[in-house]
Amino acid sequence: TWTNGGQGVQDAGVFTANVKAGTSGPVYPIQSALAGFTLPVLSGVAQDTATGTAVVAGSDFTNLSAPPTFITVNLANGATSSFAGVGSGIPDGVAVDSSTGTAVSPEEGNVAGIYDLATSSGTLATPGGTIYQHPAADGAHHDFVMQEVSSPDENLVAPGLGAVPNDNALSSMVTLNEQGQLVSR
Repeated sequence: TWTNGGQGVQDAGVFTANVKAGTSGPVYPIQSALAGFTLPVLSGVAQDTATGTAVVAGSDFTNLSAPPTFITVNLANGATSSFAGVGSGIPDGVAVDSSTGTAVSPEEGNVAGIYDLATSSGTLATPGGTIYQHPAADGAHHDFVMQEVSSPDENLVAPGLGAVPNDNALSSMVTLNEQGQLVSR
């Protein structure tokens, strides 16, 4: 939960909810993890059900060269911590494989961060296209699926013209394993 205002995200917090039962838990504040941001943006939330931890992806809109920030919240007691991601820019969502404690968060551009939540460490994956978003975790196969807006053949090289847009290029769904390797497109 949060409000958007002229200064970006304000009063940010996370909570649990049982939609079917119509119940929710307490709101745990996370605003302190955004204290150094000029214009905070929160762009993804996921849950590691094995550890009962929420994972929130955020960034500072006025400093897109900085790495994203990931905020973790223990949903039983509200204990909060944060760690810097890999790459730079605004994350386009986050997904968690709770069976391995691994997360993926695509970023603006042509990369996705693969994170070990237990160690707060990450590596960059470069599947070959550009603009990745809407990640999902496949815990049965330990893979991540994301939309790839522009496939690798988005630009063709034409003799005498150089790179020209491929008007027939299609977006794709890409599957990455938890080491960041492309499994399928």
